[in-house]
Amino acid sequence: MSPPQDSSQNFNVSNLTRGLDILELLLSEPAGLGISDIAARLELPKNAVFRITGALLERGYLEVLEPGKRLRLSARLLRMGYQAADQESLIEKAMPILRALRDQVGETTFLCIRVGLEGMVLEQVHCRQPFRWNADPGMRFSLHASAPGKAMLAFASDEEGEEMIGQLSFERFTPTTITDPALFRRELRRVRKVGYAQDDGEGIEGIRCVAAPVFCARKQAVAAIVITGPTNRVRTAHFPVLGAQVCASAEVLSGKMGLAI
Repeated sequence: MSPPQDSSQNFNVSNLTRGLDILELLLSEPAGLGISDIAARLELPKNAVFRITGALLERGYLEVLEPGKRLRLSARLLRMGYQAADQESLIEKAMPILRALRDQVGETTFLCIRVGLEGMVLEQVHCRQPFRWNADPGMRFSLHASAPGKAMLAFASDEEGEEMIGQLSFERFTPTTITDPALFRRELRRVRKVGYAQDDGEGIEGIRCVAAPVFCARKQAVAAIVITGPTNRVRTAHFPVLGAQVCASAEVLSGKMGLAI
Protein backbone atom coordinates (compact mmCIF):
# COMPACT_ATOMS: atom_id res chain seq x y z
CA MET A 1 0.00 0.00 0.00
CA SER A 2 1.40 3.40 -1.00
CA PRO A 3 1.63 6.10 1.67
CA PRO A 4 -1.15 8.69 1.73
CA GLN A 5 -0.40 11.76 -0.35
CA ASP A 6 -0.15 15.15 1.28
CA SER A 7 -2.68 17.30 -0.57
CA SER A 8 -1.03 20.52 0.66
CA GLN A 9 2.29 19.32 -0.76
CA ASN A 10 0.65 18.56 -4.12
CA PHE A 11 -0.91 22.03 -4.07
CA ASN A 12 2.46 23.67 -3.42
CA VAL A 13 4.15 21.67 -6.19
CA SER A 14 1.37 22.65 -8.58
CA ASN A 15 1.83 26.32 -7.71
CA LEU A 16 5.60 25.99 -8.12
CA THR A 17 5.10 24.51 -11.58
CA ARG A 18 2.71 27.31 -12.49
CA GLY A 19 5.15 29.88 -11.17
CA LEU A 20 7.93 28.48 -13.34
CA ASP A 21 5.59 28.49 -16.34
CA ILE A 22 4.89 32.18 -15.70
CA LEU A 23 8.60 33.01 -15.43
CA GLU A 24 9.37 31.14 -18.66
CA LEU A 25 6.54 32.93 -20.46
CA LEU A 26 7.74 36.36 -19.30
CA LEU A 27 11.28 35.51 -20.36
CA SER A 28 10.02 35.58 -23.96
CA GLU A 29 8.03 38.79 -23.36
CA PRO A 30 10.51 41.53 -22.33
CA ALA A 31 7.79 44.19 -22.68
CA GLY A 32 5.75 42.38 -20.04
CA LEU A 33 2.23 40.98 -19.86
CA GLY A 34 -0.86 41.70 -17.79
CA ILE A 35 -2.37 39.13 -15.45
CA SER A 36 -5.27 38.47 -17.84
CA ASP A 37 -2.85 37.90 -20.73
CA ILE A 38 -0.74 35.50 -18.65
CA ALA A 39 -3.82 33.57 -17.58
CA ALA A 40 -5.06 33.30 -21.17
CA ARG A 41 -1.68 32.30 -22.62
CA LEU A 42 -1.08 29.58 -20.01
CA GLU A 43 -4.76 28.57 -19.70
CA LEU A 44 -4.70 29.15 -15.95
CA PRO A 45 -7.36 30.58 -13.62
CA LYS A 46 -6.91 34.33 -13.31
CA ASN A 47 -7.10 34.23 -9.51
CA ALA A 48 -4.31 31.62 -9.40
CA VAL A 49 -2.11 33.82 -11.62
CA PHE A 50 -2.89 36.79 -9.36
CA ARG A 51 -1.77 34.90 -6.23
CA ILE A 52 1.39 33.43 -7.80
CA THR A 53 2.55 36.67 -9.42
CA GLY A 54 1.86 38.45 -6.13
CA ALA A 55 4.27 36.09 -4.39
CA LEU A 56 6.87 36.55 -7.13
CA LEU A 57 6.52 40.33 -6.87
CA GLU A 58 6.93 40.18 -3.10
CA ARG A 59 10.15 38.19 -3.46
CA GLY A 60 11.51 40.60 -6.07
CA TYR A 61 11.45 38.27 -9.09
CA LEU A 62 8.91 40.35 -11.01
CA GLU A 63 8.29 44.07 -11.39
CA VAL A 64 5.27 46.12 -12.44
CA LEU A 65 5.38 48.40 -15.48
CA GLU A 66 3.18 51.47 -15.73
CA PRO A 67 0.86 52.13 -17.43
CA GLY A 68 -1.24 49.02 -17.87
CA LYS A 69 0.10 47.13 -14.84
CA ARG A 70 2.15 44.80 -17.02
CA LEU A 71 4.46 42.37 -15.27
CA ARG A 72 7.97 41.53 -16.41
CA LEU A 73 11.00 39.72 -15.05
CA SER A 74 12.96 41.82 -12.59
CA ALA A 75 16.58 42.80 -13.02
CA ARG A 76 17.35 40.67 -9.96
CA LEU A 77 16.17 37.49 -11.64
CA LEU A 78 17.79 38.29 -14.98
CA ARG A 79 21.11 39.04 -13.29
CA MET A 80 20.93 35.81 -11.26
CA GLY A 81 20.35 33.83 -14.43
CA TYR A 82 23.18 35.53 -16.26
CA GLN A 83 25.61 34.82 -13.42
CA ALA A 84 24.50 31.18 -13.20
CA ALA A 85 25.06 30.60 -16.92
CA ASP A 86 28.79 29.93 -16.47
CA GLN A 87 30.98 28.92 -13.54
CA GLU A 88 33.33 31.76 -14.34
CA SER A 89 30.73 34.37 -15.21
CA LEU A 90 30.99 37.26 -17.62
CA ILE A 91 30.98 39.59 -14.62
CA GLU A 92 33.93 37.85 -12.97
CA LYS A 93 35.92 37.99 -16.20
CA ALA A 94 35.03 41.64 -16.76
CA MET A 95 35.73 43.16 -13.34
CA PRO A 96 39.57 43.35 -13.58
CA ILE A 97 39.23 44.84 -17.06
CA LEU A 98 36.67 47.41 -15.89
CA ARG A 99 38.92 48.43 -12.99
CA ALA A 100 41.97 48.78 -15.24
CA LEU A 101 39.98 50.88 -17.72
CA ARG A 102 38.62 53.06 -14.89
CA ASP A 103 42.17 53.69 -13.70
CA GLN A 104 43.30 54.47 -17.24
CA VAL A 105 40.57 56.99 -18.12
CA GLY A 106 39.62 58.27 -14.67
CA GLU A 107 35.88 57.79 -15.25
CA THR A 108 33.26 55.24 -14.20
CA THR A 109 33.11 52.06 -16.27
CA PHE A 110 30.19 49.71 -16.82
CA LEU A 111 29.42 46.26 -18.15
CA CYS A 112 26.04 46.09 -19.91
CA ILE A 113 23.96 43.49 -21.73
CA ARG A 114 20.84 43.55 -23.89
CA VAL A 115 17.56 42.19 -22.51
CA GLY A 116 14.97 42.15 -25.27
CA LEU A 117 14.46 45.71 -26.45
CA GLU A 118 16.32 47.26 -23.52
CA GLY A 119 19.83 47.38 -22.16
CA MET A 120 20.72 46.48 -18.59
CA VAL A 121 23.67 47.36 -16.37
CA LEU A 122 25.35 44.23 -15.02
CA GLU A 123 28.16 45.84 -13.03
CA GLN A 124 30.02 49.11 -12.56
CA VAL A 125 33.34 50.38 -11.25
CA HIS A 126 33.12 53.88 -9.80
CA CYS A 127 35.59 56.57 -10.70
CA ARG A 128 37.44 58.41 -7.92
CA GLN A 129 36.18 61.84 -8.96
CA PRO A 130 34.17 63.93 -6.44
CA PHE A 131 31.19 63.92 -8.82
CA ARG A 132 30.19 60.68 -10.51
CA TRP A 133 27.08 59.24 -12.09
CA ASN A 134 25.77 56.08 -10.42
CA ALA A 135 23.75 53.36 -12.18
CA ASP A 136 22.98 50.42 -9.94
CA PRO A 137 23.35 46.91 -11.40
CA GLY A 138 20.00 45.95 -12.87
CA MET A 139 19.19 49.44 -14.15
CA ARG A 140 17.65 49.34 -17.62
CA PHE A 141 18.13 51.82 -20.44
CA SER A 142 16.89 52.46 -23.97
CA LEU A 143 18.95 50.96 -26.78
CA HIS A 144 18.48 53.87 -29.19
CA ALA A 145 19.61 56.53 -26.68
CA SER A 146 22.73 54.94 -25.22
CA ALA A 147 26.27 54.11 -26.31
CA PRO A 148 26.10 50.47 -25.11
CA GLY A 149 22.75 49.98 -26.85
CA LYS A 150 24.17 51.28 -30.12
CA ALA A 151 27.33 49.20 -29.73
CA MET A 152 25.39 45.96 -29.30
CA LEU A 153 22.81 46.73 -32.00
CA ALA A 154 25.44 47.81 -34.55
CA PHE A 155 27.10 44.40 -34.40
CA ALA A 156 23.93 42.29 -34.38
CA SER A 157 23.14 40.34 -37.53
CA ASP A 158 21.39 42.38 -40.24
CA GLU A 159 18.16 40.42 -39.74
CA GLU A 160 18.17 40.70 -35.94
CA GLY A 161 19.20 44.35 -36.03
CA GLU A 162 16.42 45.33 -38.42
CA GLU A 163 13.86 43.39 -36.39
CA MET A 164 14.84 45.24 -33.21
CA ILE A 165 14.98 48.65 -34.89
CA GLY A 166 11.45 48.04 -36.17
CA GLN A 167 10.25 47.50 -32.60
CA LEU A 168 12.03 50.42 -30.90
CA SER A 169 9.86 53.33 -29.77
CA PHE A 170 12.52 56.02 -30.47
CA GLU A 171 11.27 58.07 -27.54
CA ARG A 172 12.95 61.46 -27.12
CA PHE A 173 14.69 61.87 -23.74
CA THR A 174 16.91 64.91 -24.41
CA PRO A 175 17.45 67.36 -27.28
CA THR A 176 20.20 65.10 -28.70
CA THR A 177 18.22 61.83 -28.70
CA ILE A 178 18.07 60.20 -32.14
CA THR A 179 14.37 59.69 -32.89
CA ASP A 180 14.51 59.05 -36.66
CA PRO A 181 15.04 55.35 -37.58
CA ALA A 182 16.87 56.34 -40.77
CA LEU A 183 19.32 58.53 -38.85
CA PHE A 184 19.71 55.76 -36.28
CA ARG A 185 20.62 53.25 -39.00
CA ARG A 186 23.19 55.72 -40.31
CA GLU A 187 24.62 56.03 -36.79
CA LEU A 188 24.90 52.24 -36.48
CA ARG A 189 26.81 52.12 -39.78
CA ARG A 190 29.24 54.68 -38.33
CA VAL A 191 29.62 52.55 -35.18
CA ARG A 192 30.44 49.46 -37.25
CA LYS A 193 33.05 51.45 -39.18
CA VAL A 194 34.92 52.89 -36.17
CA GLY A 195 34.27 50.02 -33.75
CA TYR A 196 32.79 52.01 -30.88
CA ALA A 197 29.58 53.92 -30.08
CA GLN A 198 29.16 57.32 -28.46
CA ASP A 199 26.29 58.95 -26.60
CA ASP A 200 26.26 62.75 -26.44
CA GLY A 201 23.79 63.12 -23.59
CA GLU A 202 21.13 61.29 -25.59
CA GLY A 203 19.63 59.28 -22.74
CA ILE A 204 20.44 61.51 -19.77
CA GLU A 205 21.26 65.18 -20.27
CA GLY A 206 24.68 66.08 -18.94
CA ILE A 207 26.12 62.54 -19.23
CA ARG A 208 28.28 61.27 -22.10
CA CYS A 209 29.27 57.67 -22.78
CA VAL A 210 31.55 55.71 -25.08
CA ALA A 211 31.05 51.94 -25.52
CA ALA A 212 32.43 48.97 -27.43
CA PRO A 213 30.87 45.52 -27.98
CA VAL A 214 32.07 42.34 -26.31
CA PHE A 215 31.90 39.21 -28.47
CA CYS A 216 31.58 35.58 -27.49
CA ALA A 217 33.25 32.64 -29.24
CA ARG A 218 30.37 32.56 -31.77
CA LYS A 219 31.22 36.17 -32.75
CA GLN A 220 27.96 37.49 -31.30
CA ALA A 221 27.87 40.81 -29.43
CA VAL A 222 26.81 39.60 -25.98
CA ALA A 223 27.70 42.68 -23.93
CA ALA A 224 29.29 46.12 -24.00
CA ILE A 225 31.96 47.87 -21.97
CA VAL A 226 31.19 51.52 -21.30
CA ILE A 227 33.02 54.65 -20.15
CA THR A 228 30.67 57.21 -18.59
CA GLY A 229 31.17 60.70 -17.23
CA PRO A 230 29.69 64.21 -17.02
CA THR A 231 29.88 66.43 -20.09
CA ASN A 232 32.28 68.87 -18.40
CA ARG A 233 34.88 66.08 -18.15
CA VAL A 234 33.98 63.78 -21.07
CA ARG A 235 34.05 66.10 -24.07
CA THR A 236 33.12 65.18 -27.63
CA ALA A 237 36.71 65.86 -28.66
CA HIS A 238 37.73 63.02 -26.34
CA PHE A 239 35.54 60.45 -28.10
CA PRO A 240 38.21 59.06 -30.50
CA VAL A 241 40.77 58.50 -27.72
CA LEU A 242 38.18 57.05 -25.33
CA GLY A 243 36.83 54.93 -28.18
CA ALA A 244 40.25 53.39 -28.79
CA GLN A 245 40.66 52.69 -25.07
CA VAL A 246 37.24 51.08 -24.62
CA CYS A 247 37.72 49.02 -27.81
CA ALA A 248 41.03 47.67 -26.47
CA SER A 249 39.35 46.66 -23.19
CA ALA A 250 36.39 45.05 -24.99
CA GLU A 251 38.83 43.10 -27.16
CA VAL A 252 40.57 41.69 -24.07
CA LEU A 253 37.23 40.61 -22.57
CA SER A 254 36.13 39.11 -25.91
CA GLY A 255 39.29 37.02 -25.82
CA LYS A 256 38.41 35.80 -22.33
CA MET A 257 34.95 34.90 -23.67
CA GLY A 258 36.59 32.57 -26.21
CA LEU A 259 36.77 34.80 -29.28
CA ALA A 260 39.92 34.15 -31.29
CA ILE A 261 41.67 37.50 -31.57
